[in-house]
Amino acid sequence: MRSVPVQLALAVGGPGLISLAEAGVVAEAAERAGVAAIRLADRSPHGTALDPAVVAAYLAGRTSGVGYLPVLPTRGNPPFTAARRLLSLDTATGGRSGAVLRPADQGGADPETRWIEYARVLSGLWAAFPGDGRPDGPVLVADLGPLGVSALAPVADVVVVDLTHAAGADAVLTQALRLAGRARGEVALLGRVRVARNGAGAGFAARLRAWVDEHLLDGVELAVDGGVDEILAALRALAARPVAPDLRAAFELRAAASPTPVPGVRGIGSGVRSGLTSRHANPSISGRLVDRPGHRSLGALR
Repeated sequence: MRSVPVQLALAVGGPGLISLAEAGVVAEAAERAGVAAIRLADRSPHGTALDPAVVAAYLAGRTSGVGYLPVLPTRGNPPFTAARRLLSLDTATGGRSGAVLRPADQGGADPETRWIEYARVLSGLWAAFPGDGRPDGPVLVADLGPLGVSALAPVADVVVVDLTHAAGADAVLTQALRLAGRARGEVALLGRVRVARNGAGAGFAARLRAWVDEHLLDGVELAVDGGVDEILAALRALAARPVAPDLRAAFELRAAASPTPVPGVRGIGSGVRSGLTSRHANPSISGRLVDRPGHRSLGALR
């Protein structure tokens, strides 16, 4: 049976969540199982989560074959700072990092519009920063549901849909990608599977494969109920995959075209950096940038 790409959802923190030490054990087990990436939550109803970017950096020091995807809210995170941190992590891990962009909570600008602008600014900054020769930058992940498919199709590398809503998602995504000028192979569609306690018994890997085939998915995201023991049991039940050279290969993504730099970002000056790292009093990110003298061309992001 051919194994499927797996992304593991994890919340690391204080009481009610797995500890940082336990997360290290999970990461090592995930690497042995050939898990593509670990999604690290920035919040949880069960406890206070640690900063997922810090957790990702810690875990990346313990493994070399699994990717890390910290959740990044699009409000309260200056894009220049976020782009630098994520690109540094991606470079340090040899192309095994990215981010799950979480739409801002209601309030101010439309969350979907803000998400689109934020994602485009990040991609433009990654294209503009001096890099290591890889044109595609860190992987961007988006959840279908909080965001409409037309919003995420132009920029997302991985799209996650709840398994209960996976029927027809492939056709809808394929059409949206076509309209955005992208091929279906450039984006991985994952079905989110909620694993109940003791739900990863005999035949678990076969069930995952069957769901992937039924809904034309490219892989799954596992959200396991319980603590570290339940998570480890689910990882042991997977059909192991060989370690891929980087995160894009782990998700079997077709090579992306070089992103277009955001006009005016290369050689960015301290004035623009200050604007990018502000708290965005203007709810529109690109609007904030456009308002800066000499950078009106950023209006193309609108």
